[in-house]
Amino acid sequence: MILSYKNKYINYSSVYTPAAEFKRQVERMFSNSPSLTDITINNSITPTKAIIVEGRSVLQKKLFVEVSQTLKNGDTITFNNTKWIATDYEEIANAYKRAILESSLGMLKFINEHGVIVSYPFAIKREIASSELDDTRIIVLGKDKRSIIVQSNNDTIKIKKGQRFIFDDVAWAVASVNKLIQGIVTLELEETQINNVTDNLTLGVADYTIKNVYQLKILNGSSINTTTGQFIQLNTEVRLNDEIVTSPLTYQSSNSAIATVSNSGLITPIANGNATITVRLSSEPSVLRTIELVVENIVVQNNVSLQILGRNSLKLTQQTTYTFSLTINGQVVSENGVWTVLGVNDIPTSLVMNSSLSNVLTLTANNSQVGQVKISVTTTSGHTATRTIDIVPLF
Repeated sequence: MILSYKNKYINYSSVYTPAAEFKRQVERMFSNSPSLTDITINNSITPTKAIIVEGRSVLQKKLFVEVSQTLKNGDTITFNNTKWIATDYEEIANAYKRAILESSLGMLKFINEHGVIVSYPFAIKREIASSELDDTRIIVLGKDKRSIIVQSNNDTIKIKKGQRFIFDDVAWAVASVNKLIQGIVTLELEETQINNVTDNLTLGVADYTIKNVYQLKILNGSSINTTTGQFIQLNTEVRLNDEIVTSPLTYQSSNSAIATVSNSGLITPIANGNATITVRLSSEPSVLRTIELVVENIVVQNNVSLQILGRNSLKLTQQTTYTFSLTINGQVVSENGVWTVLGVNDIPTSLVMNSSLSNVLTLTANNSQVGQVKISVTTTSGHTATRTIDIVPLF
């Protein structure tokens, strides 16, 4: 029988495993899955590792990320140069997160309350099938109607009934707005007439007014991860009525103890922490954009090897010694170590007598019992190694 992806990797309901073991299995899944790929979430400049498998239709996929990753309903997911909207998000047993991805079929473009042209990916709303054996179905409201979903954010939550959009070379008016699903705004649209006076078909913006429509972009992305002492220059673009212009900007940091920003947009990280950098159009302060800054020291991962040196077995009544070797990044390091000797069940054992001196462990086997013991050494820097030693008959 060929197991489905879900049964093979996700469904552990038929097998009891403690929470810690379940997490380890999930970690192995993310390390070994052939479906592991890089994605970006909400245009972040830092990629996220994720598992993506086919959904119930060609316009739907299933997404799995590790529990440490940030994921929520409405997130825009980008991979393989395609955009998707995360829906039906849930966290499973504090071990991993999953969501359904709906394919973005276009961009919802409009002028927000600040007079800035914004655009966000949208997907066609689908019915949720009552059984996983059923395909999801696009909700069809007729040739002149559409039901779409879009990420809930500061711009889309202000969309109102009657507001108009242009996509697929057609003008649409909002018949109703549903904001009940966290992270998602659902719009019921009805086809309407294109207004050749107020609609800009070239830009794809309905009710476009030619007077001072500004667009401000921060070209560095939506967030930056950096370290103290690493300067960052913000790159921006200002458009007036879709034409690139030069316009004075003001910059502000939400926490100058974490990072400062100059009048030219040069960020100086000062201490570990988070700060929000706000960029405003000096002549139109309501036109603004923000970027999140995370300052943290880079942790250098050392390549550590700790080996216990000595025999794998010990005959009854015989004595042997064990030492250890510690290398970090290929260099031998001299450290003291503390030895422990236990039975295989991590309880005290009478199979051997032991003593240690100057980092050397001496074991003496008893004269009658065979079995196994575990010897461990922990170095001053906290590294630990363990070996199992067989106690075998003399002959």
